[in-house]
Amino acid sequence: MSRRVQEKLADSTLQKRKILEKKRFFSSGIRELDEMLGGGFQSNSLTLFQQDIGSGGEIILKEIIENQISVSNVVLVILSDMISRNLILSIQEVYPNPNLIILDLVSKGVQNVNLFTDRHELSLQIRNAKEKAMDYLNQRRIDENDPSIQLYNILISVNPFILNLSVSNVIQLIEGNLTSCCDTGSCDLMLMNKDIVPSEMLAKIQSLCHVVVDLSSKFEGIYQQQYIRVLKMVGQYPHDNRVEPYKIQFDEQTEQYSVIIKSAFLNTFEAFRNLMEWENGTLEFSHIPFLLLPTQSWIHFLKKIKDATIIQQTAFTIGSDLSAFIQKLYMINRWEVVKTTLRIWSLLGWGQSKLIKKDISQKIIEYTHAFHEELDEEIYRPILKGLYSGIMSQSLKFDVKHIEMKKQGNMQNGFITLNILLLLV
Repeated sequence: MSRRVQEKLADSTLQKRKILEKKRFFSSGIRELDEMLGGGFQSNSLTLFQQDIGSGGEIILKEIIENQISVSNVVLVILSDMISRNLILSIQEVYPNPNLIILDLVSKGVQNVNLFTDRHELSLQIRNAKEKAMDYLNQRRIDENDPSIQLYNILISVNPFILNLSVSNVIQLIEGNLTSCCDTGSCDLMLMNKDIVPSEMLAKIQSLCHVVVDLSSKFEGIYQQQYIRVLKMVGQYPHDNRVEPYKIQFDEQTEQYSVIIKSAFLNTFEAFRNLMEWENGTLEFSHIPFLLLPTQSWIHFLKKIKDATIIQQTAFTIGSDLSAFIQKLYMINRWEVVKTTLRIWSLLGWGQSKLIKKDISQKIIEYTHAFHEELDEEIYRPILKGLYSGIMSQSLKFDVKHIEMKKQGNMQNGFITLNILLLLV
């Protein structure tokens, strides 16, 4: 598929219309992490990386820092943790770059032993550093005539503040960071070791963040297994804790660490690849950023079938295969599989589903499903029938006896909403 055709598809695809035009994403430089976050980091947002001690959060942030300065973004790193300090300072030694600005609170704390117990002085130091970074960013944008250059403020880590300040002072400090990133349009990241944080304080800190990424580490037998989860994404997909295995590896030849996350969305495409057809059966994915699956090309393909029964059977296989894959990948069952499958389906541009009623004793499930008018309702109805049937059959082990679909009200903002009633057997 030529890039020109892909761009044409992208212009009319629900995912691009819904996500890219309304929310601007900035890549972390780690592809799979971007996919888990729905596209990457967002400006005006505060992201918390909370970790078990030894989970390697510092290495992940180090890779993000290196990736950002390599694409000429501006990165302000606020160092407050002695253990992480040498790892981060090594970036400046290996890659001296004016786009990397470091506020070393550790060395300042040596000169002023009361620094970490004085919230006002800490806030002043951080605010001054952010203002200088913002001035440098604005000057670069003017000099290079490039308004797309992004500022990252990265705090490594929150724990020294938690150990030395009262709960209210820690919250005020984080609230200041939250206000700052919302005012300046920066991407703010924080690292925190969650093991030494009381659960009540952890909940308060999480509530102040737009995104919470959890890094956990546990032993399975004699092997250590690490998992990365997105616990929270404000305004996107609540209550969907996606779990991904990840590894941190050290390459002795290059003497560098690398982060490997088992891909979520790209792996789930295995269920689709046999159906993806374009120009003599070529199997391809779009090169347009964040347009992972060109929805319109699916409609184009399915229109060739014409027979609604075959379309429904094809969609049933997709729903069943995708549910089975998700069940194995995330180690979840039943309703969690249903919810996650529909969520991924929505992210791929096929509309948004909402559970209205669930009565397993009566074997009745009811959803509303909103999709863009460009998805061709005539073709889309049998797709939905097959998809929901396949998901329920695989996830809940119930066959769908009957599906009733009714259009709900008038089209709003180019979206059609169907009421879907499923009778199970």
